[in-house]
Amino acid sequence: MLRIYTDGSCEGNPGKGGWAALILGDDAPRTLSGAEGRTTSNRMEQTAAIKGLEATPEGAQVTVYSDSRYLVASMSRGWKRRVNLDLWERLDDLSASRRVRWREVRAHVGHPENEFVNALAQWQAGILRKEPDLARYVDLNGAAPGAAESSPRSRARRRST
Repeated sequence: MLRIYTDGSCEGNPGKGGWAALILGDDAPRTLSGAEGRTTSNRMEQTAAIKGLEATPEGAQVTVYSDSRYLVASMSRGWKRRVNLDLWERLDDLSASRRVRWREVRAHVGHPENEFVNALAQWQAGILRKEPDLARYVDLNGAAPGAAESSPRSRARRRST
């Protein structure tokens, strides 16, 4: 089972945009990111999911986590698609060749993987000056270094013990 955390960001909307994906699974974590000169935040959200899925093998079981309700609901609940049809078509094709579940996460609440991809997308968009370090956000042994004790992840961990 692979987990992909994605985010997109724009400096202005439209404006310079960045996207990021973090792929977690059996192997070492992989980060992917990039930028576009004049784009929208929705296109960057979609691009992050596309790039993440493209980096997984066909037939893989994948859960994509995004703080974009537009992305998650469009892919899982059939929300109407009026713009960016080229990207929706690519997402549909990639999803058809993998077993994909779409999950929405709340933004800016201390979710370590989401905070990391948000920072990486912002760095690509030119909003942040320094590239974020994955180890500052995510302890790959299960803890979340920088995350507050009251984050949703730590609350869930406390409930399950």
